[in-house]
This record gives sequence, C-alpha cells and structure tokens, in this order.
Amino acid sequence: MFYHMNLAAKEIHEYDGNEFELVVYRAEEDGHLEGYISSGGFSDRIVQMSGEVASDMKSVSGSNPVAILISAMKDEIAAGKFPLPSST
Repeated sequence: MFYHMNLAAKEIHEYDGNEFELVVYRAEEDGHLEGYISSGGFSDRIVQMSGEVASDMKSVSGSNPVAILISAMKDEIAAGKFPLPSST
C-alpha cells in the first residue's frame, strides 16, 4: 500500500563525535509513524508506531508519540545498534 508521508519531526543528534539526522514521518491515511536515522550517507527505518497506538498514547497518557520515537532512536544510537559513519 502507498502512503502519503508528512514530516512530523526532524532533529540533529550528536553522539560520540558523530552527527545523526533523526526524522519522523506521519502517514496521512492511517496516522502511523515511521522514524528514520541517517548519518554518513547511510539511512535506515529504525522504529514504527501504528496510528492507533499513537492516538491512544496521546489521548490516554498525554504522551507525545513523536517525541517517544525520537527518544527511542537516540537510545538505538547510544546502544550501538546504528552504525557510526566511521564504521561503515
């Protein structure tokens, strides 16, 4: 299925002397979120959240699902699960 993705957030994150671009897109059709990390010419979709979960999260707990995905991507970088540019 094709989705129309709109930018929900974009942030530059520095870790261990490297710069990472963290981007979250939201699908118009069902509201699902996709988070991508890119650095040094390498990019990967690292996290996803369904539209239903994102909506429930915001309405029930008041949490910002986009901020939670950004935080999860930072955790992935810190845990070494995303290759640093010097290791590619």
